[in-house]
Amino acid sequence: MGWTDRPALFLGCLLLFTCSCGVQCQLKFNETVNELIASGKLQNATQTAAGYTAQTLCSGAFLSQRSFQSVWDNDACMFNCLTHTIFNLTDPQHAYGKFSINNAFQYVNVSILDDSTSAVYTGPKFGCQLSLVNKTRVVPKYSDDARRPASSEWKNATVGSSNRLPGVDYEKLNATLARYFENATLVENAKTQAIVVIYKGQLIGEMYSAAMDIKPSTPLISWSLAKSVTSAIVGVRSVDSTIETAFDPYQLATTPVWNASEVAARNITVDDLMRMVSGIEWSEAASVSREQGKAANVVGEMLYEAQDAAAFVGGLPQNATPGKYYNYSTGNYQLVQYNLRQSFQGNDRYYWSYAYNKIFKRIGATSFSFQADPSGTLLGGSSAFMTARDWARFGQLYLQDGMWRGEQVLPVGWVAYSTTPTAAFSGYGAGWWLGYPGAPNGTFYGNGLLGQRVIVVPSQDLVIARMGLNFLNDFDPVYGEDFFTGIASCLPDKGAPPNATATTSLAAQDVQFKLGDSLAADVVT
Repeated sequence: MGWTDRPALFLGCLLLFTCSCGVQCQLKFNETVNELIASGKLQNATQTAAGYTAQTLCSGAFLSQRSFQSVWDNDACMFNCLTHTIFNLTDPQHAYGKFSINNAFQYVNVSILDDSTSAVYTGPKFGCQLSLVNKTRVVPKYSDDARRPASSEWKNATVGSSNRLPGVDYEKLNATLARYFENATLVENAKTQAIVVIYKGQLIGEMYSAAMDIKPSTPLISWSLAKSVTSAIVGVRSVDSTIETAFDPYQLATTPVWNASEVAARNITVDDLMRMVSGIEWSEAASVSREQGKAANVVGEMLYEAQDAAAFVGGLPQNATPGKYYNYSTGNYQLVQYNLRQSFQGNDRYYWSYAYNKIFKRIGATSFSFQADPSGTLLGGSSAFMTARDWARFGQLYLQDGMWRGEQVLPVGWVAYSTTPTAAFSGYGAGWWLGYPGAPNGTFYGNGLLGQRVIVVPSQDLVIARMGLNFLNDFDPVYGEDFFTGIASCLPDKGAPPNATATTSLAAQDVQFKLGDSLAADVVT
């Protein structure tokens, strides 16, 4: 079945954001469709389901340019593929919704019961944007800074090249990577889309899922890897003297719905948001109730129902003093993006173009795309896209302390700031997780839902990018140590001793990022 303009019956992937993982999900999946309707769970999740479905199909068709069947069979197959049962394409009379895909104008319409939404492809820089019923979109636009992108080619040191690195066991490496793909018999349910391994700045191994229609050129969603991207943007913006308004990571955060007195009373800094210690009430995985009688997941509501995601988060109560408790929150990073946008004083084109022009173009990651909410604010915690090679390139930038081919792309000290443990939780920095199962001390990584990983190992001069669709289990507890140690064992340099606690041992004191540390002047490469 291909992407066609004819209507097709469908119903979204509602359960991704209506339960947490593991046993709890398995219990909920035992409910029949009739039980879901009778309990009201289906009705309460339809708008989120419609939004997720529209975004998934739109991104798969127009941004990633994958086949319909690969997106439907994989990305749209939540957990036990309950969605396929609910939306049975082979028996449309028993479906609860419908969708249509318009190839000519590049949009997807989805309706489920009484709820409907659309996702519109805006182009390669910003992917697909939701269009909610009776709401006006602010469509992001890109402005090129006329700088030529850096080369996007890695130095090829793979098994078939003439640049093979001494001491690398290529045969073992390729066999190790193959274990995590759909044709493997040794590792079950490791639904890997792509793996890229960079050692000493050179590409030594990569593998892609043909069954999921993934190629080296396929942009893949970040999920929470976008938080690491947003953190990088904050770093660059905070030392950018070309913009009149300064941006300090320690400044008080604002939202579209807080007045000056509430900003002062909440006393939340951008740094608090990036370190997940804002104190704003949030439950990342479980369903919580914001309205009496309606259980809803705040992540799903924010991403797929809200016209303005930052306003949605700003409307939530604060239940703790900033800095006191760690509470992982995608909403925090949406507020970071809102504050970044405000720092451009209404120059939205500059804001929208900033990440690509100032970071990704400069490192040759030309596949970079960042989706926005309907109000035009980039979805800072969830919705960046790049090829697996470019995700590895982003990790390499951090491995090199923000330097790329002689240019300081990230400010001096920003990587140290980003990887300094948060006082309330030593396993998290500012957009990066600290330590990895079986990895040497000093390892840090970007972490996205469904097993998206960018693992940076300074002591081994190693970066691993792994993208996947792990619906049935969390990747790291099941595969993480075996995955990392299997790859590392193929290298001659074993790095520093493994950290059994999987948290990095950086200096105990907080690294205060200093404003005024300037970036190198623009140079044409």
